[in-house]
Amino acid sequence: MKTSIYRQTLIEAWRMTWRHKYLWFFGFFAILLNSGVASGFRAFFNNVTFLENQGENLNNARILYESKTLEYIFNNIKLFFANLTFANLLAILIILGIFVFCVWLSVLSQGALISATDKFRQGKLVQPEESFRDGTRKFWPVFWLNLFNHIITTGLVIVLGLPLLALYFIRGQEFWANLLLFLNFIILVPIAVIVAFLLQYASAYAVIKNLKLKAAIVSAWRLFIKNWLATLEMAFLIFLILVIAATIISVIFLPNIINILFSSATTAVPGLVNYLNASFVIFVIISILLTSIFSTFQFVATALFFLKLEEGLIVSKLIRWFGKWGNLGKNSAAAITSGKNFK
Repeated sequence: MKTSIYRQTLIEAWRMTWRHKYLWFFGFFAILLNSGVASGFRAFFNNVTFLENQGENLNNARILYESKTLEYIFNNIKLFFANLTFANLLAILIILGIFVFCVWLSVLSQGALISATDKFRQGKLVQPEESFRDGTRKFWPVFWLNLFNHIITTGLVIVLGLPLLALYFIRGQEFWANLLLFLNFIILVPIAVIVAFLLQYASAYAVIKNLKLKAAIVSAWRLFIKNWLATLEMAFLIFLILVIAATIISVIFLPNIINILFSSATTAVPGLVNYLNASFVIFVIISILLTSIFSTFQFVATALFFLKLEEGLIVSKLIRWFGKWGNLGKNSAAAITSGKNFK
């Protein structure tokens, strides 16, 4: 067992990402619904941040409840649909069409990245059209897995949150808010993290192993349970790389962000404003490009990690460390015993 297996996987993922640049297109859209194995840590930090701000969120929700703002919004929506015009209907259909298109392209891109990674690792030559067809062919299982992910996490929030939230609004006791915080922390956060990891493995089983939806989920659960520690380690490494890269990029583009703020000032020189606007456009283009590259890297690394787990090539770093620590002194003890026997 090579101790650098994680590093080898990440290097291999980066080489695939850089050599096959057409994957960047799929990477940009794939991240709209999914972000690879690092999404487990992202789900953890997002939920923890939400829970940290839960007191403020509950107070804001209570203000909306007591001021009947939600009722006002609901009545306006009813009034809007009651007096629906052709122009409004057309606008809704266009927005809905764009949403459906983005979901379709995101799901397709996930399948395309997973399939392409498997074929590249086998030494096959894959064209963009073939990746597009592979993503289309595995659209529905990957779509249902993404949908289940959002249903489970959102459903938990509704099941846990609404009853306690209603009691908090009606009775105004902090006990219900504290109970909601406690249940979210011990139930919502762990399940959201686990489901995020299962989504990656189940998608890989559906795309690479051609398993049906139920079989993919069961296999993903077994693989995660068997390799949960290695999964956390790999996810942390990818997440750490992305955080470091995002920090470096933020520092590099900090002048552009300052320029954006400066360009909104009324005292800015007109010619300078044009320059800053052009700088902002370049900034947006580069940001989209870097997002596509890092998203592709995440998915390729996740697929490679899955393949190596399936082949039994990866053992948790902590397990290897503890194994070495547990064997310390055994060789010398054996030598002493042999010496006594020899005498």
